[in-house]
Amino acid sequence: MTQNSHNASQTGFQVLDATAGTYAGRTLVAGTGISITNTTGTGGNPTISATGSSGGIIQQVRISDTSSVTGNSQITNSTTLPTTSNTSLLISLAITPVSASNILYFDFNTFWNYTSPSGTPSNIYFYLFNGSTFIQGLGEGVPSALSFDSLPTFYGRYFLAAGTTSSTTFNIRWSTPGSPNPVQTLQNPAGTPFCGAAGNTSTQFTITEVAP
Repeated sequence: MTQNSHNASQTGFQVLDATAGTYAGRTLVAGTGISITNTTGTGGNPTISATGSSGGIIQQVRISDTSSVTGNSQITNSTTLPTTSNTSLLISLAITPVSASNILYFDFNTFWNYTSPSGTPSNIYFYLFNGSTFIQGLGEGVPSALSFDSLPTFYGRYFLAAGTTSSTTFNIRWSTPGSPNPVQTLQNPAGTPFCGAAGNTSTQFTITEVAP
């Protein structure tokens, strides 16, 4: 087995392995590794493969934001298509997939509150967007208790094929089902931070690229 030279300015390098008397180039992109396995005994040709194959993690990007965000968009009918006009931006994250055929997993969680015009907590909706294009409804956040100081949380997950190797920005957006009273994260309607002080809770968004 031979290997060509590699320096820090390159985004990948090639590993050459002998297979049936010939050499085949295997290009490894940045962020991946190789697995070399001898399955043919002494003097046999090793099997070379990129690590992270068959469901392995290729890369992960993530953001954790301790800033409170306020939104006041509303979608009164659950059959209405979410757009950038009737939803509010909550958090964004970009990723440059290694392979268009790889799978992207999206994980999102936050603490939130919404007080309806009647003065009681109400539910809200969360959505996944690719730029300005709606992809998927992540689910409905429901208050943990009918209390002004309740601390409801939301966790959503979704996956899809990357479909590109270009940098792509994904957004989490949200809306209320009723009158557009302010929706807030990480604090109660009075503006008091959850868990004692600002920074003790956060909104987190993670994108993990996995080999199919």
